[in-house]
Amino acid sequence: MMDAMRVVLDTDVVVAGIRSPMGASAEKLAAIHTAETFFAQRKERGDVDKALAFLSRPNGEPPRSGDER
Repeated sequence: MMDAMRVVLDTDVVVAGIRSPMGASAEKLAAIHTAETFFAQRKERGDVDKALAFLSRPNGEPPRSGDER
């Protein structure tokens, strides 16, 4: 996807301060790539067992040391 995005970015044209539709497409592709990267990084750091243990604690239990991580 990155090669396609580079091609679109290279063909971006600005006329009288208005971006071409190609520019809008490049921005959309960049936003999608950023979101994919963001969630892929979070997925690698995730710990399902810890998350489920945290979510299944009894109501009203105060935060414990380590909850902030």
